[in-house]
Amino acid sequence: MTRYRVIYNQMVTQVGLSEAETDRLFHALAASTRRDILRRTMTREVSVSELARSYQMSFAAVQKHVTVLEEAELIVKRAQGRTRMVRADPERIALARTLLAQYEDLWRGRVDRLDSPPERVKPCLRSIRLHEEPDMPVTDVITDEKNLTLTVIADFAHPVSRVWNAYTDPRQLERFWGPPTFPATFTEWDHRVGGRALYHMNGPAGEKSYARWDFVSIEPERSFTVDDCFADESGEPAPGMPVMRMRFAFEATDQGTRMTTTSDFSSLEALQTVLEMGVVEGTRLAMGQIDAVLAGLREWFAGKGTRMEVLTDTMVRITRVIEAPRTVVWRAQTDPALIPQWMLGPDGWSMTTCDAPAEAGGTYRFAWAPDPGVEGEPFGFDGEVLLLEEPFRAVTTERMTGMDGPTTTNDLTLTEEDGLTLLTTVITYPDVATRDMILGTGVVEGMEMSYARLEEVLLTRPVA
Repeated sequence: MTRYRVIYNQMVTQVGLSEAETDRLFHALAASTRRDILRRTMTREVSVSELARSYQMSFAAVQKHVTVLEEAELIVKRAQGRTRMVRADPERIALARTLLAQYEDLWRGRVDRLDSPPERVKPCLRSIRLHEEPDMPVTDVITDEKNLTLTVIADFAHPVSRVWNAYTDPRQLERFWGPPTFPATFTEWDHRVGGRALYHMNGPAGEKSYARWDFVSIEPERSFTVDDCFADESGEPAPGMPVMRMRFAFEATDQGTRMTTTSDFSSLEALQTVLEMGVVEGTRLAMGQIDAVLAGLREWFAGKGTRMEVLTDTMVRITRVIEAPRTVVWRAQTDPALIPQWMLGPDGWSMTTCDAPAEAGGTYRFAWAPDPGVEGEPFGFDGEVLLLEEPFRAVTTERMTGMDGPTTTNDLTLTEEDGLTLLTTVITYPDVATRDMILGTGVVEGMEMSYARLEEVLLTRPVA
């Protein structure tokens, strides 16, 4: 590690960049959307509004990508009246190419010592999307302690009718109302003035937090207002907990829809209680899941392969779509007879132990070993089963067998739509260093190889 650190420092010095500048440069180039923005602005100046119309994401999300590129000095932005124009900086891009070329020389010296990857693996490697930032439609959060309000503004690249439908259909709403690792389930929905909705958040260890809405007013495709309160299991308001009035307002924009959610509180103490519970960050993470719902799984994940998004310093989300019903994918994830057929990673390895998760409170263990003539050392993972809800969700801990640390929590959910099943794995790490260390081992690449093999297994050997 020290040797490569020295080489890295020499590279940075040669191109005249500090380590911080290099980090910003690589971070800016890590997302496919930002690379595409550079491609579009290499030969001509483009307005931010024109760029936003080119992508299935909110205007604010495109603005955020532009800001990251600007901070890395890969683009230049200027004002033309009220319009913001951007253009790629060719000198800075040339500098990035120089640095990348130097890394290529280093990597080639290591990669040339490896055998060529199998043909079946090459398309898997091409389809992986690493370290992408999640599309966050929330553009602003305003806390007003004087007027006792909390306002959340979000922009969507979809018409008002589509966004309204997502917020008034409980099956769609529950896919993004709760933050990752705490998904929501609506058990009652009476969308009329005087009606109510009951829902609860589902924690990773089976814990539940109950709440209720009472619908105060409804103006179709314009707004609806609810009284939102914590509740007990039967739906009765929880004593001593804050109650807030929430108004969801929907407005058409040139890019699609702006939704403004305003929550009114009865006291400063009630507002501060909700803020201390992490409602702002939770709202951002929850709404980061909505774009896939609005666009539909088939369109949103078309050609994306395995996708990894960094949510926080200690949490990442890995997604992959499989063309099969949810019950079939669940069985492939939990049946000891099926798991060894696909959960293998590169060719030349076999699963030697498959003690699959069977029930909450139990344990599991997987182990692999190289086939004869293949280099490598046997290894395995084991952990505890925190939650098992067939065929929807499995939450487990994971650590490398025979080692004291570190332990992660893996939260897998399966969502079915239009003949597809979306596998979403949210991994929580103890700290950022552990996150980067584990991701650096190629875990996402290995998952894509396994998922590609799973698709092949389901295609050639259908599972009932």
